[in-house]
Amino acid sequence: MSLPIYSNLAVAPESFFDDHVTGCFDLARRFAVMLREAGFELPAEPMANIVCFRRPNAREDVRRSIVERGSFHLVQTRLRGETHLRTTLINPRTTEADLAALIEEAS
Repeated sequence: MSLPIYSNLAVAPESFFDDHVTGCFDLARRFAVMLREAGFELPAEPMANIVCFRRPNAREDVRRSIVERGSFHLVQTRLRGETHLRTTLINPRTTEADLAALIEEAS
């Protein structure tokens, strides 16, 4: 299992990984802006690639219905006594358009 990882590390320039991580962090910050503009609440500003959010007065089963439709995978967490949706942005193919579609489904 380590051969593919070693091969990638040996072939890809160091900047490839730096660019990917930086891109994920930047996308998380942009997603936070998009969420606020759409009326969602964030319990904290994203500091990495994980974004927690909630829509005030949302249905309790919103996560389940999104996951069952199959377009997105979200988990939920409880922060400060409130249920929040949580996503981790790591796929290099994730775009702002994907995140806009997630916001639409969660609305």
